[in-house]
Amino acid sequence: KPSRKLTFLYLANDVIQNSKKKGPEFTKDFAPVLVDSFSHVSSESDENCKKHLERVLAIWQERMVYENNFIDQLKQLLSTEKKAKKRTFEQIQEEEDDDYLSNSTPKEPPEDECLAGEDCPL
Repeated sequence: KPSRKLTFLYLANDVIQNSKKKGPEFTKDFAPVLVDSFSHVSSESDENCKKHLERVLAIWQERMVYENNFIDQLKQLLSTEKKAKKRTFEQIQEEEDDDYLSNSTPKEPPEDECLAGEDCPL
């Protein structure tokens, strides 16, 4: 559930911002995991959820929690990750059948190819 995952990112945000006052340990330790987390959550979320993630990034940028290049990297993940369209088994089968039919339709043989029953030079 994307909203539940967003809640975990809010928790991480709280830990990161509150620990920053005492020392940068959590800020540094969370950074590598945030890339995968933002990528994962944004790939499964709708536009409303992404707006909340963008707000977190704006706050981090405003409060200089992370460097701008790192925040830009996270912003790019939000804009490039697309939610995979869920399809039923029947839809997948139809698409595969369509692909098979489009790839197996007869095409004109090349001019140098012999037709069945004709004498062909070897």
